[in-house]
Amino acid sequence: MVTGNKSGACNALLLQGEGEHFNCSSLNGIISPGLEAAETATPGPFYCHLVTGRDCSTPKSQRQCVISIHQRFLSAAVVEVEVVVVVVVVVVVVVVVVVVVVVVVVYSSIVAVVVVVVVVVAVVVVVVVVIIVVVVVVVVVIVIVVVVVIVVVVVVVVVVVVVVVVVVVV
Repeated sequence: MVTGNKSGACNALLLQGEGEHFNCSSLNGIISPGLEAAETATPGPFYCHLVTGRDCSTPKSQRQCVISIHQRFLSAAVVEVEVVVVVVVVVVVVVVVVVVVVVVVVYSSIVAVVVVVVVVVAVVVVVVVVIIVVVVVVVVVIVIVVVVVIVVVVVVVVVVVVVVVVVVVV
């Protein structure tokens, strides 16, 4: 079942018989697959051509298309994580600035200023460490997923070759 906006490209997918597994809502003119499609469906040549812009009539090019789809999902996930990190950093900076202003106004003494400076430095260090950890975790997850996709594709190819050889020999 195709959901979302049935744009011209989506209608073309349907006419080619390749639209039933894909979410046809478009984003910036790019037709994106549904999550289920990326995980389970085998994209046809027409869909692969929409995604990659290349001729996708061979099984190898269709496998590359599946990898490309997964990379698109990973890119979207990375952007979401980066947005969350930026929002957290902005909130922390605003809170620290407000605390500094309040402390300096209420307790205008050298000790208060020193305490505020120490707290600000500590908060900045914690925020930087959190950002580094988040970026490292995201990169590791991306590498793991890409490796898993490549391994699955290789295993499928080997199984197909073995089956073909067995059928030909028998």
